[in-house]
Amino acid sequence: MEQSSKKKIYLFLKQYEGKKDGKQQLMIRVKLGSISLGKKKVDRIIDIKMLDANEEKVKLTKAEFQNRLNDHELMQRFYEVIGLINHAIIRLNFERKKINPKNLFEYTYKHQDPIPETEELIDNEEVRKFFDNPVPKQVWDTFTSEVHLDEITGEPVLYDELEDIANWIEGSYYEEKHQKEIEKLDYLERYEKGYYDKENIFDCFGFCWTRDKLNNDLLIADSYKSLLLRLHDYRYNANPPEHIKHFNDEWIHEFLKFLVQNGYAKYRPRNYKPFNFEQYKIKLINSEREGYRFAGFSKIVKHLRRYIFLLQKYNIIPYERNPNFIDAKDYVSRKDITTPYTRREHSLTLEEFDIFCKTDYDNIQANLARDMFIIACLGGGFRGEELYNHELTIEKRDSRYLLHIYHSKTSFLNINPVFGYLEVVVKRHNGELPTFMPIDEFRKELTEIASKLNFNRIIISPNTLLGAKKKTERLVLKDIFNVYFARKTLVRFLDAHGFSDNEIIEFTAHTKTETLNHYKPKLSLVKKQDILSDKGIW
Repeated sequence: MEQSSKKKIYLFLKQYEGKKDGKQQLMIRVKLGSISLGKKKVDRIIDIKMLDANEEKVKLTKAEFQNRLNDHELMQRFYEVIGLINHAIIRLNFERKKINPKNLFEYTYKHQDPIPETEELIDNEEVRKFFDNPVPKQVWDTFTSEVHLDEITGEPVLYDELEDIANWIEGSYYEEKHQKEIEKLDYLERYEKGYYDKENIFDCFGFCWTRDKLNNDLLIADSYKSLLLRLHDYRYNANPPEHIKHFNDEWIHEFLKFLVQNGYAKYRPRNYKPFNFEQYKIKLINSEREGYRFAGFSKIVKHLRRYIFLLQKYNIIPYERNPNFIDAKDYVSRKDITTPYTRREHSLTLEEFDIFCKTDYDNIQANLARDMFIIACLGGGFRGEELYNHELTIEKRDSRYLLHIYHSKTSFLNINPVFGYLEVVVKRHNGELPTFMPIDEFRKELTEIASKLNFNRIIISPNTLLGAKKKTERLVLKDIFNVYFARKTLVRFLDAHGFSDNEIIEFTAHTKTETLNHYKPKLSLVKKQDILSDKGIW
């Protein structure tokens, strides 16, 4: 049975006695109905108070009400409120909330954000043949610019059908206008105001990018945000069900199985946000793919558990099972290397670090990347995010420089003396830290530097690539050199200069010396060579 919606809005005076001034509350009556099989039907009648532009109640005497059409200010406000009511109905439908007196009043007067732009309204006898109120010029132009013919007979449609067409055009206009207003909001406002599809899995996952209403902290750390990219990569390449009712153990299983079997898209869009992934869809589909290492896959699983927990906590999804049951090892072969492994050789030797630091690359960006890596290394072996936090500052004390560091992973404040090539960098920038380039540009420049310096050292390490047949892999230093080498390079540098483990962690802010076992062997290659030399067999 085909139906079309219909509404009628008009003013009336609320009848009550006892007011000495004879004034009564001006009310707005909204009749919501439908047309079924050619018959009109009123589904709901909702009355709300008429408020002026200052949100004050409008009261009139009976005589003033009867003369209302001549009160141009009043009628202009009434037409404005009609527009607000249209917006409110669309919003309530969009948010799947009941259209009742309380909600309609709130969304008409309180939740109009942003306020609709002033519109040029058309009102005359011809308009009132088809519309119950003045309409925006664009609506009238659209209605009158088309010849409305019956699809079967080709004859002009009947008057009742023209009313339906007019109602549809008006509703579509306000719905499109409302959608454009939503698109102007940033994603934080959209989630705060409920402007997302609460029945779509991917829209729901985007909620985790928002802030806690109690303390305004981000619900998840920046390092977790890449999960949303991986989810949309899965969305566009595997076409999974998207309705929230389908989010269950099987959905989770298929997502993680996809990651193991297909890896991840090497294409990484810039400035992606919860509501703009559609523009990257084709590139994600056509992108080259790369397999996960177990550590990377395990991190994705950890992030997924965190997302699900938050969505449960804030009642965003109906899925109730504790996500701690999700285990990365359940999705990989027993042949895969799953033991946590920090690649000790993913650092520069003293000789490599020396040539890296003292080379002038004849390029402003490359020289800046060199200086940034030196700061990240000798400043304290920074993790990537620590280089970019605003707590990193420099101080001059007694003619020497000190670096103030906030280690975000451990929430630990540290102060390190500026020494060696780091002191050269600070003096080169007049006692200040340089303005850092974005992380993507930094990574690119480091790769180009490694190639220019011909970093061809072969690094052999356990192969943790999922599904790998060989247990070890051979990599060339210039192909993998990046900012994450800084932390291991500092440990290697201090160890080679005879620092004890307790002394090293004072500079790196590791919580315990045992962690250094992942960064360096008990005997470095250089020390092994020295021992052999002392024994006369090297």
